[in-house]
Amino acid sequence: MPTDSATYRLFFAVWPDEPCARWLDEQVEHLHHQYGGRQTPPRQHHLTLAFVGEVAHSQLTIVEAIGRQIAAQAEPCRLKLDKLAVWPSGIGCAAPTRTPTRISQLASALNAALKAQGLPYEERRFRPHITLLRKATPAEDAPATPDSFALLKIDHLSLVVSRLTRSGPLYQELRRWHLGPIQDGS
Repeated sequence: MPTDSATYRLFFAVWPDEPCARWLDEQVEHLHHQYGGRQTPPRQHHLTLAFVGEVAHSQLTIVEAIGRQIAAQAEPCRLKLDKLAVWPSGIGCAAPTRTPTRISQLASALNAALKAQGLPYEERRFRPHITLLRKATPAEDAPATPDSFALLKIDHLSLVVSRLTRSGPLYQELRRWHLGPIQDGS
């Protein structure tokens, strides 16, 4: 049982469904072949909507309440992952050419709610992407446009804890909420 002094490194995210996860697995192999780096393990791929950071155990229920409330107010949508990038920071990722307004609004709502509660939140502009590589060697030329694309279903919101290990971060879903109001009945 965690003590009151325990802290969690938290973020809100969306996990890909199986078809999207398979597409991401193909793209990570392609990027790794061209740019090297350390591959993100397949079952760790996710879209971060809001990075919370270090939160005390005593604040966990507040963060969970934010997730539950924002998820209930959000509408499901899809994100078309149709480009690959390797950023100067060495991050290789899959990203959208265009970001739907609903996804930007979801990220903004989460950060605004965190800020209102005096919790850590991100101030930088939301830039949706799924990290596939870390410590990749950036090149002057952008990666080739993939031959296909994936649709990431944004139909849930997950609260995730990140644990840093020698081999990289490991992510564990703590809570999951479906987007939209809770339906009565089945």
